[in-house]
Amino acid sequence: MRLFASVGGPDQIPLHREHDFAPDFVGEHYRYPRPPEVCVYALKDCQLRGGGLLTHQGRFVQQDDCMPAYFRGYVGVESHTFPEYWIGPAGSPVGDTLVVPGACGVAIHPNIVYGHFLLEMLPKLYLLGVLRDFGMACPIAVGDRTPEWIRDFVSLYFADSEVVRYDTTTQNVRAGSFIVPSMMHTDHNIHPAFNLMIADVLRRAGVAQPVSPPSGRNWIYLSRRQHSGGWHRIENEAEVESAMADLGFAVVHPQTLPLRDQLALFASVDVVAGQYSSALHNAMFSRTGVTVI
Repeated sequence: MRLFASVGGPDQIPLHREHDFAPDFVGEHYRYPRPPEVCVYALKDCQLRGGGLLTHQGRFVQQDDCMPAYFRGYVGVESHTFPEYWIGPAGSPVGDTLVVPGACGVAIHPNIVYGHFLLEMLPKLYLLGVLRDFGMACPIAVGDRTPEWIRDFVSLYFADSEVVRYDTTTQNVRAGSFIVPSMMHTDHNIHPAFNLMIADVLRRAGVAQPVSPPSGRNWIYLSRRQHSGGWHRIENEAEVESAMADLGFAVVHPQTLPLRDQLALFASVDVVAGQYSSALHNAMFSRTGVTVI
């Protein structure tokens, strides 16, 4: 079922100092593909395995518009090379099958990283909500490895009784059909309907959608000093925090805030700064025209 048609994208922004780059690199920059049409699929005779991959007759289902492009380097028809901490037992048989009568939604995939969730999985939760508005409601499968912050997002769209929980290390899930929404972006080209999702998420979270610059000076700096680590860490983060505070920024550790508080915070800012990280993806919940550094 097609939910949103493909639409023409804007002209790509100019490449800074493009004369310094090879012509093929410049050409790739300006080959800005149209956003894809947004669809939803009903897949029969399939099993849901591990962290969120579907198989049909033992072979992995590869629907290109339903999985991020980088997945194609990890999964083939017969096997996968996902890290174990991503996928669980998706590539090997498990002992138990959980049977769901009727349809079951699938939105969560193995790469449980916050920024990837916002771009790749949250839109699928929204699209399953659109189907509910059409009178086509179904439960959703959520593996036991799914962290609490994802379950908070799921709760915006599904009551606890509508969530099918399964053990990713011992169970497959079989349903009459799996309802799988497509992606809402191709690489870095996002469908304009993404804006409808933002408005819907904020509404469900009880946050007013920002329409104009907030009063006062609401500048925030996203620190990772209290984060568990990762390659984004800045060694002298405390010094950076002090410098940003001197410039008038409030230092924020977003992962310490409840979901609704995070959404309200980003909906109210007029400048958000941070290093390259998933937390900066939260700027998508800010008003049009917010300054991102």
